[in-house]
Amino acid sequence: MLGFTNIVGNLSPLPELVLWRDPVARSGEEAMAVDEALLEWGRKPVLRAYRWAEPTVTYGYFDEEATARAIFPGEELHFVRRWTGGGL
Repeated sequence: MLGFTNIVGNLSPLPELVLWRDPVARSGEEAMAVDEALLEWGRKPVLRAYRWAEPTVTYGYFDEEATARAIFPGEELHFVRRWTGGGL
């Protein structure tokens, strides 16, 4: 098994990482818009800790909402597509 040093040894450290504890509970659409804006206009890497305003499931750009709804059934859930890839 590879040790931690072997796995991350070739990665260069971030010069600075901003931690933002977003105080606002946002809708799925708002949260995804904030992430996109941080990537587009941010000058430093940001780790954003956030809360949902409602129970939310995000699914990747190439995924289908119907698939997400089949995996996470429930009338109380809100579904939003991320502008990036990735799974559910």
